[in-house]
Amino acid sequence: RFPEFNLVALGGEFKAHVKPKFLSPGITYTVNLVFKLINRNGNSNGPMYLVLDYKLKGETKYSTAYLAHEREDRWMTVELYQFTSHERDFDLEILFDGTQIHLDALVVEGIEFRPSERVASEVEEVDIQPISDLDTDWERKLPEDHEEIIKWFGDSIEWTTKKELYFLFCKGFVINDDKERFFLAKNGKKCLFLTARAHLNRRERRFESILNLRFGEVALYRFGSYIHIHGEIDFQILSPGTTYACNLVYKITRDVDKIEEPVEVRNWNLPFPDSDGIYYRYIYLLSPQLPVIRPNVDENSHNPSISQMPKIKGLPRLRNDGWMEVEIWEFETSVGVD
Repeated sequence: RFPEFNLVALGGEFKAHVKPKFLSPGITYTVNLVFKLINRNGNSNGPMYLVLDYKLKGETKYSTAYLAHEREDRWMTVELYQFTSHERDFDLEILFDGTQIHLDALVVEGIEFRPSERVASEVEEVDIQPISDLDTDWERKLPEDHEEIIKWFGDSIEWTTKKELYFLFCKGFVINDDKERFFLAKNGKKCLFLTARAHLNRRERRFESILNLRFGEVALYRFGSYIHIHGEIDFQILSPGTTYACNLVYKITRDVDKIEEPVEVRNWNLPFPDSDGIYYRYIYLLSPQLPVIRPNVDENSHNPSISQMPKIKGLPRLRNDGWMEVEIWEFETSVGVD
């Protein structure tokens, strides 16, 4: 786009002074730094971990950008601020501290003002087609191997019609010596919920019994603990030819301000990168927030809003049951499962 770039030697501060013009009034924009890093290695197809501190001129408190995303043009971008434009022009001077970036240099293309994208509501489509009470109609909504699944439970479930059986499947059953819970998603795919006691590492955690939970207890971890998830899944239980998301289900009880940065997730069963060329990925346990530039530039900018960063798979969301969940990995079952 431009014939020249700025090569910033890291290990100290640098600044950008811009006077945005011709922005549409009343539109909410994100302010983004567009750059490349010299000697970047590793997770080239995923978000890059970046600890870049920055602040507006005159402020004492720094904000921190943790993840940068690669665009289609191969440049990296990281969100800095959010603001709503007004008719008048204004000066914007941003101070950057790159002392925590352990690379040779930063190639800065410029500062980009991009209209914020509206986040669509993730409402799962539900089949509201009327259905009769005939067993043959409800049987079509059940998995093809539902008769084999029933054998897992023996005499532990009771049903008289296929309609009752379908809703029992949607509610779910505890299986495998109370280590897993089997249930159907709204799209008819088979799902598993794994217990914390059976599949989380035994170090640096303790269990606590809580009423009205699926399995009656939860695992408690201190901030900074290493969490190791280990277990084997019988793919015959799952739907063939289906891409599954592995979600961590959790709640945060204290020290919220200490976990704003992303967490690295690795799959130690993968000696090579996955189908997307990724050795590891990053997740957020809390949704990242952006400082907001107030209408008057000299006003404090630290009134955060939800980040509009590219919708990576590692962003958390609130479940209907009041717990949080975040996707930590995904895998695909074979079409023909032995």
